[in-house]
Amino acid sequence: MTLFYVDAANVNWGPQQDPDEVTGFLAGAVSEGIVGVAYKVTQGSGFKDWAWPAVQDWCTQNHLPLIGYHYLDLSDPAGQAENYVSSNGTKNVMFDWEGNPEDPDNFGGGLANFWSCVQAFNNRGINIQLGYCPRWYLEGPGSGDGTDISNFAANGILLISSGYPDGYNQDLASNIYARGGGDSGEGWTSYDGATPAAWQFTSVAQVSGHVVDCNAYLGDNITDLFGVAS
Repeated sequence: MTLFYVDAANVNWGPQQDPDEVTGFLAGAVSEGIVGVAYKVTQGSGFKDWAWPAVQDWCTQNHLPLIGYHYLDLSDPAGQAENYVSSNGTKNVMFDWEGNPEDPDNFGGGLANFWSCVQAFNNRGINIQLGYCPRWYLEGPGSGDGTDISNFAANGILLISSGYPDGYNQDLASNIYARGGGDSGEGWTSYDGATPAAWQFTSVAQVSGHVVDCNAYLGDNITDLFGVAS
């Protein structure tokens, strides 16, 4: 079975910072068949997503599986963990590891930084459940100190791949996924020692009146991916 879940953040909403816009999106997404949400909680040691509390409350009240994510940067790993914990992030987290090496505030650094952040979060009782670690980032100029992520599995981290073979043609998620190869698409191919557990196949899925990132998971229950109870 192929399940679709959205990956969203503050950039998906209007400038008015209206929680009703966010919760309306979630309700509409569920009605359209979306089965879960990965939502941004924090970035680095300072940024907090204003909509996270509303997302967390709505998903809890409506039993929509949710995992928070943290965008890695080069700030102090302990400070990043504190920022996430103080924002009431989920106990299982997805690390969003990517960025522009020319912009230190928007750059995840190399593998050494990734693992330093893993340790810092673990020290605060947070489990790294998912790693959004795109092949284009690992094998590009950014990651710097190696691309071997074969030890993800040993550390209980599931790989989320990223690739948009259909380009940036806005459409329903199911249509974009099918045009991108579906269950045989490029996003399921292993790389750098790890096999994707899920695939972010588009950044322009039309969901509940918004344009958002959308991921696919091959399984019967998205809670298996998020590591949360159904």
